[in-house]
Amino acid sequence: MSAGRKNERGFIIVAVLWILGALATLATVYAVYVIDTAVAFSTNDQRLQAESLFTASIELTAAQLGRQGAPPNGRFDFRLGTPAWRSTSAPRTPASTSTSRRSR
Repeated sequence: MSAGRKNERGFIIVAVLWILGALATLATVYAVYVIDTAVAFSTNDQRLQAESLFTASIELTAAQLGRQGAPPNGRFDFRLGTPAWRSTSAPRTPASTSTSRRSR
């Protein structure tokens, strides 16, 4: 091998090492960016969670203050659409509901 050929080989090794160093630096910068972004979002999550807990506590307090005359335990009925008709003599069952609607 000639002396010029050996110098070329050395130059290629140096160029490859520079490229690897640049890629390692780029990967490090990206990792730092991802970590900083994750920390920023976790801080925002904690603030949002604290705000939600505060709002929920205010709403629960208002609901309990509004129920002062109501019994502490009971039943909650919810029906979407027409109101449910209740007989005072007998409770309404699904079977009696379907037959009473057919007879109308």
